[in-house]
Amino acid sequence: MNSVEEKYELITKNGFVAVKDLCNKELTKALLNVCTAKLDEKLSSLKGKEIGIGSAAGYKEICQRSKGRWDVPVDLEDFGVKSNECPWWPLIAKVST
Repeated sequence: MNSVEEKYELITKNGFVAVKDLCNKELTKALLNVCTAKLDEKLSSLKGKEIGIGSAAGYKEICQRSKGRWDVPVDLEDFGVKSNECPWWPLIAKVST
């Protein structure tokens, strides 16, 4: 399954699509490094304060979804790339039309 059309068809049929090897290893590592640094920054700002589970117990900048599972918003600008340069952009553009 390589074409955007095939992926789009699966999304419209099933509501999701699993895509293997969308990003090369270098890009994946770069994305992980940015995400890890962002998480470390937000956890550090808590200064050891425990926060509960769920949106009501969290903050806009960090929320614990389950024990040890954190949500931290990250913008494409944080990665230093433009949205239309991302490998997933053709599929996102197709779904958005």
